[in-house]
Amino acid sequence: VNPYDVLGITATKAYVAQYALPRLAVIDPTMQGEGAVRGLIDLSPLRSMMDMDTSGSPEPMGFVRAGRYAFVGLQNLNNSLPVTQGTVAVVDTTSDTLYDVDGATPGADAIRLTGQNPSALVTTPGGGIVVAEVGSFMALDGGIETVDPVMFRASGFRVTESALGGNVGSVVMLTESRGWAVVTAMDFSQARVVEFDLMTGTVGGTVLTAREIGGLGRDPEGNVWVLDRSEGRAGARVFQVTAAVGGTELTTMPLSTG
Repeated sequence: VNPYDVLGITATKAYVAQYALPRLAVIDPTMQGEGAVRGLIDLSPLRSMMDMDTSGSPEPMGFVRAGRYAFVGLQNLNNSLPVTQGTVAVVDTTSDTLYDVDGATPGADAIRLTGQNPSALVTTPGGGIVVAEVGSFMALDGGIETVDPVMFRASGFRVTESALGGNVGSVVMLTESRGWAVVTAMDFSQARVVEFDLMTGTVGGTVLTAREIGGLGRDPEGNVWVLDRSEGRAGARVFQVTAAVGGTELTTMPLSTG
């Protein structure tokens, strides 16, 4: 079922995105085996009519949480190709059910994004939601936008892939507006970690250039970890964020992952 992401809700409840199936699993992480699956959340009502592949899945790619709600990015792919705008499903964590973001229309509705194929879904330090949408890998048609976790609306692109100079992947937010993104060249020849600002819509300098970069994460001290997949020197690299722009690498060589 290709488990893609997990979100802890309580000590005894977590959600698992099952990328190849139109559902989320509700599990008890303190248990083992099939008995750990405590329930399922059906995503099929949110599947696009243009998504006609045999999986039946809207391709849930990741979670974040804001208050009582879990937000699930849906890529809406037909045989690996985006066929409509990406969406964000909203799940009420108190009842483990889909929340309808538009009561004026019949059936359950998700938040409609500006672009296609969401590649990253993260929160800001203040609890805001930021979504990166890569669109087609053959065109600079994506960007980064915010999603209001109270009004359940997307803002429109604050930073575009054209400004970033490549296909956007993983994102980490340093402040409410300042973040770093993984940007991959359209010919996949290299990847960069690039700084951006959602408030001004501007792209700053390049923090790191590598052959391939897998993703970004932020630790409790505020350092950013970069997964460098470059052949011959793959591993995790750690950067201390500077107050103004950019960052300073703390690792003298990539930390081996074995």
